[in-house]
Amino acid sequence: MSTKILMTCVAAVLTGTGMYASAAEQHAVVSIVWEKVLWTKGEGEWDRYYLLGDEAEPPRGEAVDNQGRVFVCDSYRNRILVFSPEGERLAILDLEGRLVFPARIAVDEADTLYVSGVTPKERNDTQILLSPTSSSWEVTPVDLEEIEMAPGAHLPEFSPLLPLGYDGLRWLAVKVNGEYRNLIVDSRGKFVRFAPTIEGVYRDKKGRFYDIGQSKELRVFNASGELALEIKPPDSPSYLLPYRGWVYVWSGYRLYRFAEDGTIEEEVSTDAPFPKQISWPLIASPRADQLYTLRPEGKVRKWNYKQVASKGEENSGE
Repeated sequence: MSTKILMTCVAAVLTGTGMYASAAEQHAVVSIVWEKVLWTKGEGEWDRYYLLGDEAEPPRGEAVDNQGRVFVCDSYRNRILVFSPEGERLAILDLEGRLVFPARIAVDEADTLYVSGVTPKERNDTQILLSPTSSSWEVTPVDLEEIEMAPGAHLPEFSPLLPLGYDGLRWLAVKVNGEYRNLIVDSRGKFVRFAPTIEGVYRDKKGRFYDIGQSKELRVFNASGELALEIKPPDSPSYLLPYRGWVYVWSGYRLYRFAEDGTIEEEVSTDAPFPKQISWPLIASPRADQLYTLRPEGKVRKWNYKQVASKGEENSGE
């Protein structure tokens, strides 16, 4: 029996016998550090402009970097609002002339922003990189034509380049023999390997990839892209959260991190009821302990992470 089949079977036994009732190896809690309204609907300098119905939707692009800075797209006014880790107004990044309607932001381990939108004149999909300097942000256009393709791979249409969070690696969707594949490239755009064919690419610091399957099972792939585990979390998983260098699954108003044998390695709860306090997906920094929830009307909560020892003693950090 191959390793892949063995590990999948072990996971099935674990999920079928209810072993998740046992305690996780590590426990942590998150608590609210502050809650502030960072923006409101309107046309003022620090307002966000909404079209009818937008208030019911999550922000059009949001990210948190490893410093704890919060970035929110003001899509209809072609700019990005930047707030400090304390929730104070920090900067407004005007993208006019470079990119309009910024709709998606991602951040890598070096705090470079990957901003997707459309070109000012032709209205074609495009992307720029914003790299922080001591006093400003350096803008670099992304030229997908410079990406080194694997044999037989090509770009079917625009596909944003997105960070994997470690080693300067990035990924984008390509087509190979008529089928979509996830291509991994290095910081110079050179082909490295293919990632598993999954929706979105979530990778932890051990090189493992994660996906939520059609039956709401958590699927874990090894560094080579082979399926290694299929895990049924305690409750139906909603989404995956890259955080602190790991990939957590949001399940039953808790965050879970799983070990390589399929057991729960860490469970993260809160000192307040999650259903009441967290009603929108969490956003987190790629490598640091920065954790936020953002409401579309501008209410933002910052959360603090602390590990809890088995005897109830709290310890912050890794």
